[in-house]
Amino acid sequence: MFDVTAEWYDYKVKQEEEAGPKPTAAGTLLRCSDAGSCERQRAFNAINAKPTERRSAETMLAFELGNAIHASLQDMMLALDDFDTQVEVPVDLSPMGVSLSGHCDALVTSKDGRNVVVEIKTMSGYGAVRTFGSEPKREHVAQAGLYAAGLDADGILIVYVAKEAAYRKSASVRPGEVAQWYYELDEEVYPGESVRDVMQMELHRFGRVQRSIEQNQLPEPLVQDAENDYEMFRVDLPGPFDQPSKHHHWECRYCVYNTACVELGPNKVDLSEVEVLQIG
Repeated sequence: MFDVTAEWYDYKVKQEEEAGPKPTAAGTLLRCSDAGSCERQRAFNAINAKPTERRSAETMLAFELGNAIHASLQDMMLALDDFDTQVEVPVDLSPMGVSLSGHCDALVTSKDGRNVVVEIKTMSGYGAVRTFGSEPKREHVAQAGLYAAGLDADGILIVYVAKEAAYRKSASVRPGEVAQWYYELDEEVYPGESVRDVMQMELHRFGRVQRSIEQNQLPEPLVQDAENDYEMFRVDLPGPFDQPSKHHHWECRYCVYNTACVELGPNKVDLSEVEVLQIG
């Protein structure tokens, strides 16, 4: 017989290769789903660089589970009697001065005409047990806020679903457990910061990436430090791909451009001189 994991993995890899790079919602340079990520990673995605790493079969299958949960919740919202719901709504942020677009999971309109952007995120047990009892992640507030700004919505609803169980001394989550937060755009979500403030900062970061690419440069790997009030810092030495490392920034572990970033170094790079990347 055949190895199910290996055959499924090869099947998905072939599908991805045949599909090629996924276009942005409005043909823009940048995509809203990159909110919160490393600025160099956003640029790699924008120029359609070929990944130098490939995610594991387990990671790809976990994405499939997440997609199924997304679809189920979207179907539920479409069936709501008291709300008018649209799903996978295209959002173009170009009028705000940045070549940026995306698809929001859902736009729900109440009978009194109020529009709310719904952003659905599935989480590992580890991520859920750390997040459910605290506050939504900044990158998710930023992404939902961008959609809300582009659609002139009144608020955002962030929904988290745990894909697996996890237990810590102070907290636990069960598979399928849900947490949600609703905010008006000018409501404080973090101390001294509203959803609109978080969105504006993210728009600024996207604009910085766009300017680098327009100057034919690959930007520095700038990230936000969640452990230090989200201050910006440069990753001078990326950690290994797909391996936990306490002494490196966590994003590097999941970045499919890890090897390219290591070889290029942390400084800005002239794209015309880049040989480690295949750009399509």
